Amino acid sequence: MPGTDDKWRHFRSANFELYSRNSEGPSRELLHNLELLRGVFMEDFKLVERRRLDVTVIFFREEKDFHAYLPASFGKGTNFSGLYVGSTDRSYVLVAPVDDWASAQQLIYHEFVHHLFMVTEDEPPVWLNEGMADLLSTIEVGSDGVQIGKPSAGRLMQIHTEKLMPLEQLFAVDQNSRVFQKGEHTGLFYAESWALVHYLYFGKSGLSKDGIDRFLNFVRRKPPPTADELRAAFRGAFSMDYPEMLKRLEHYVTSGRYSWGRRPMPKIEPADSYAMRAVPRDEIRVRLAGVALCVNQNPYGKLLLLEAVKNRPADPRPLEELGSDALRDGDELTAKERWGKALEIGSRNPAIYRELALMECGGWFSQFDLDFRLPEETARHLRTLLQGSIKYAPEQTVAYEMLAWIEAYAAEPSIPNINLVQTHFSALKEKQRTLLALAVVRFRANDKTIALHLLDSLDTMRPDAWVARGMEIVRAKIEGRPVKRLPRTTPSSSHGEFAP
Repeated sequence: MPGTDDKWRHFRSANFELYSRNSEGPSRELLHNLELLRGVFMEDFKLVERRRLDVTVIFFREEKDFHAYLPASFGKGTNFSGLYVGSTDRSYVLVAPVDDWASAQQLIYHEFVHHLFMVTEDEPPVWLNEGMADLLSTIEVGSDGVQIGKPSAGRLMQIHTEKLMPLEQLFAVDQNSRVFQKGEHTGLFYAESWALVHYLYFGKSGLSKDGIDRFLNFVRRKPPPTADELRAAFRGAFSMDYPEMLKRLEHYVTSGRYSWGRRPMPKIEPADSYAMRAVPRDEIRVRLAGVALCVNQNPYGKLLLLEAVKNRPADPRPLEELGSDALRDGDELTAKERWGKALEIGSRNPAIYRELALMECGGWFSQFDLDFRLPEETARHLRTLLQGSIKYAPEQTVAYEMLAWIEAYAAEPSIPNINLVQTHFSALKEKQRTLLALAVVRFRANDKTIALHLLDSLDTMRPDAWVARGMEIVRAKIEGRPVKRLPRTTPSSSHGEFAP
């Protein structure tokens, strides 16, 4: 693999690992800056990492080695200094040797903010996601704390040369919108998203902080608000409609007067505290093979990982990466087999526990059936996966939901597991299906009064069609009457993978 030699070092901080071919000082600084961005993001948004995904940073010494691992679609002559790539088992940050660290940092930080939104299970609309990524990409350490929101020259140039799009158009953009993907306004969309977020946070707008917070919280709610609901919330928060705000925004971007904010240093470990060790040639060879397979589905990288499964029997990572590769190819059976072996030989990767549990649970809970019972061995196996997932990522939400369904359908429900779910219930992102599962547990325990109380609580949550049908089945059973005819639906999941 390009870049393989015996001069690499491994650094470990609280939330990242770094394989570096560079000297110790810049390596520790890079790792510390990533911890800094993560700390500011978490403290500013009051978020926690629920969907833990390990991050591996690769800091190359030679530009030619960095370019050897860029996506093939980038083509020759691509002038990139950093790259973020997400996979199922982990995410990679690839960093080139550069003289202008500020520009490289801006690109990496922008993409890493998207990673942070994902792992915190916060799903803002595209304009807010991109605007915040730009806002935090220029973060700097100052003498009195952390400076955020310094304007980007590129965004200022864009915003000054084009007419702003109406806010209703900006707010309507999603991942499939032409204006976001490849349309003629792609640059303007990013620039206007940054400008609006910057104005709300740092512009001398006279808008109340409470109104700004209420609106930004409202746009991130699930399910997403309709266009009419969003406009009503906007008027309520700012006492104006879209055209008036657009006039203010146009004046703001042409005035040339931009301020930025300061935050106290987040509570992170100092750079000199990070553990460091030398990396054997065989280890970096296998790690770079994993990068090549993840980024480009490189067949030689895959071959090296398959060899590593035999030659490095105590190293679970090749199995983790090969499992993700199988899943990219649509081969769930092979992915499950490889991830299961990774856990057997000691993997502590929270994403592997989580994804394997999602896949195996999804196959059992595709339909709502009060009379269904999980085989005892299956229940034991699924509990082991979920308990491991919770152990290594206790702030997640989906594992508690799945655990509730296992106890709802187990021959002998586990009281400690039920208590564990109930203890974390208030923090769960998806409460509807979990509450229905807990109602089934109460029904099976012949505690019909509590079961009905839980169903009544569900009525206030605007349950989706699948949950509503399950509620009706349980309620009819308790009340000793026929089930009302409701549409039979396939369950939807806010997590995208698990549907009980």
